[in-house]
Amino acid sequence: MISSQLSALSSSTTLVSFTIGGNDAGFSSIMETCVLSSTSTCESRIAAAEASINATLPGNLRTLISDVRAHAPNAKIVVVGYPDFYDLSVSICLGLSRGDHQAIDAGINDLDGLLASAAASNGAVFADPRSRFSGHELCDGAGWLNSLTLPIGNSYHPTATGQKNGYLPVFSAVA
Repeated sequence: MISSQLSALSSSTTLVSFTIGGNDAGFSSIMETCVLSSTSTCESRIAAAEASINATLPGNLRTLISDVRAHAPNAKIVVVGYPDFYDLSVSICLGLSRGDHQAIDAGINDLDGLLASAAASNGAVFADPRSRFSGHELCDGAGWLNSLTLPIGNSYHPTATGQKNGYLPVFSAVA
């Protein structure tokens, strides 16, 4: 993001938003591990990612927000979080185990906590989509997230409905 997108900002920029951290945590690799391996392997992979992002992401976010502010000093900065993927109250959900679901959601909540803290500490605003997505997670029927799809690049990303009804209202409320 720093090398390819900051140059588009200027003193006339009034709003900057980003969602960041999933790739830093190795999200696609984690989901691949959880789909193809045991629950204990999935949980171990998530724990390792959490340790890594807890060690590096706060400093990286501080630098990013500072760099955005330097390029766009008049902009409101909105850091957008991630929704939980699984409704843990749903008892039947094919695919990954309940332990995988719990570990994935715990990892997302850890990442969102880091994003919220970095936003608050660095003069940005955190937009938390978790409550909007509640009841619309994977295995909820009319979910707002893609599960495993082809092409694989759409997997675990929000659907158009998730963007419209989940992210947009949260973003609009703080922007």
